[in-house]
Amino acid sequence: MRVPGVRGGRSGASLVLVLVLALVLLAACTSSSDDSPRPSSDTSGAAADAAEEPLVLDRIVESWQSPSADVYLEDLPGAILVALENGETRSLAVGNSRLAPDEPMRVDDRFGAGSVTKPMVAAAILQLEDQGALNLTDTVEEWLPGMLPFGKGVTIEDLLDHRSGIFDVANADPDFPLDIDLTDQRLRRLLDHPPTGPPDKTTRYTNPGYWLLGKIIERATGHQLAHELDTRVFTPAGMTDTVLSADLRGEPRLVRGYDKNGEDITPSDYTGPWAAGGVVTTGGDLVRFLDTLLHKDLVSDANLDEMTTSRGDLAAGAGYGLGVLLADSRCGELIGHDGEIAGYRTFAFYNPANGRTVVAFTNTSTNAADEALAYLTVDGLCY
Repeated sequence: MRVPGVRGGRSGASLVLVLVLALVLLAACTSSSDDSPRPSSDTSGAAADAAEEPLVLDRIVESWQSPSADVYLEDLPGAILVALENGETRSLAVGNSRLAPDEPMRVDDRFGAGSVTKPMVAAAILQLEDQGALNLTDTVEEWLPGMLPFGKGVTIEDLLDHRSGIFDVANADPDFPLDIDLTDQRLRRLLDHPPTGPPDKTTRYTNPGYWLLGKIIERATGHQLAHELDTRVFTPAGMTDTVLSADLRGEPRLVRGYDKNGEDITPSDYTGPWAAGGVVTTGGDLVRFLDTLLHKDLVSDANLDEMTTSRGDLAAGAGYGLGVLLADSRCGELIGHDGEIAGYRTFAFYNPANGRTVVAFTNTSTNAADEALAYLTVDGLCY
């Protein structure tokens, strides 16, 4: 998904994900390596006896350090890879978090998650429905009168599953500003477009729907979205390094983001992405989020089933539920999301077939980054 002048949330990113996954599925799960370890790694929960048969997660890390993986990694400034299964976590950092001067990437470095923000916002909405504070059948007009010209016909569910018919102003303008302050008045102007189609008919990725969900959360709770995400999602999931950020200048251990020419494009004012892509996090926190969402009652079982059921397909064939992408692979359906914003590219997916979660991040937004993360993600999930 793309968001403001960035690339923090766009249909294109999810479509690229599906297309690239299709290219690498047959190549995944085949690599091995004798290479030496990368600059930074972590084996949280590793068995003490080194003589024991290596865990599958250890073999995945070896695969990520193989010559096959190097082909994809060599063109990236840096990358962070994290895998979680059965309470065991393995992490690997390669390359640099900053160029000129070089600073090595660390497994606990922080970055903009882009559209991986969306399932977190969706989880907060579904919690509010579980608590009776709202219903998915409520309309935008009921919660935000006059905000959307055709809001009487668009429900909260339509916003969650990208079937609202709202024009995606953020993706339509490649220079859409990252520092835009989404006041009610400004958002009303941004939404003043004819619908792209009737609600609940076509799945068409659109970032402004999640801006509206952020406003609805604030209206329903009386608190700012940052507070609600921290209380409802980050704290329960143990995401101690995650915030909804509006200004990256004060964020500690922040990776720098680069364009295809190697230019630093890390923004300072980060107001615009907000509910569509404004979360700053770590790879470890993202695997904890998906693990908590899918296994630990962050939302009710009924709403989790709704969340992970496709409402329709995006243009390239991937399904979309309530805030999550559902992508087919050779080892089954993968559940999660991808994100792209200001030189940050992230894939975060779970494989129900083996109970494994993988997060792959790189600090550049290029075709090479898409191909690399797709290969490494599928390699880890399907190993």
